[in-house]
Amino acid sequence: MFRALFATLLLTLCLLALPARAAQYKDGRAAYDRKDFKEAARIWRELADKGDVDAELALGTLYGYGLGVKEDYTQSFHWFSKAAEQKSSRGQFAVCEQYGMGFGVKEDYTKAMKWCRMAADQGLGDAQLLVGQLYFTGKGVKRDWPTALQWIRKAADQGNGRAQFLLGYLYQKGYAVKKSDADAYFWYSLGLKSSASHMTMEEKDAMNKRIKDWKPAPTSTTLDWEQKKLVPPVDTKESASTK
Repeated sequence: MFRALFATLLLTLCLLALPARAAQYKDGRAAYDRKDFKEAARIWRELADKGDVDAELALGTLYGYGLGVKEDYTQSFHWFSKAAEQKSSRGQFAVCEQYGMGFGVKEDYTKAMKWCRMAADQGLGDAQLLVGQLYFTGKGVKRDWPTALQWIRKAADQGNGRAQFLLGYLYQKGYAVKKSDADAYFWYSLGLKSSASHMTMEEKDAMNKRIKDWKPAPTSTTLDWEQKKLVPPVDTKESASTK
């Protein structure tokens, strides 16, 4: 009975604390938006010390970029790890990246893969893409192109532009898939569309003008090569018979 009462009381306290923590986090975000990074760091640290995942992630980011605090990759890894241990997919992915780059911790692709896979299994697109890239290159895991393709496609199907570009490249080159210019065009186009979705109308207009005005400037070496490629291949059997 006392255990049930204690559990009910604890749950009530947690629910009561949520609005207060959310409001405090927003105060930190407001300070961040007005570029008062020191104040943002102070507010988020108070929350992070209490185990707030969003604050742990935010504080890790501040340390990673040296905003409001001295740049310190060891501290950023510390706070990202706190969030990762609470099963935050973003925290897991951040830990994965730091292991992969050796920021604040010794470079270790095996550990990078471990944490990245956790985030990917939760459905984080960027993590799915990175898992695919690790399988493709064989870093931290045995090289496996079919598995790499599966993970890259998972990210691409979520609308991840970089995954779509990579999938287009795989189809263009015929890596892990049957070579297909049509499929390459399809995925490249989706990747371009994803990139354009982050642009303003002014940026799109400027880029469209640049594309319209752009003209290739091939070197003489390139032109010579292109001309030679147009020459039909010699039929060695026919050539031998005419001698």
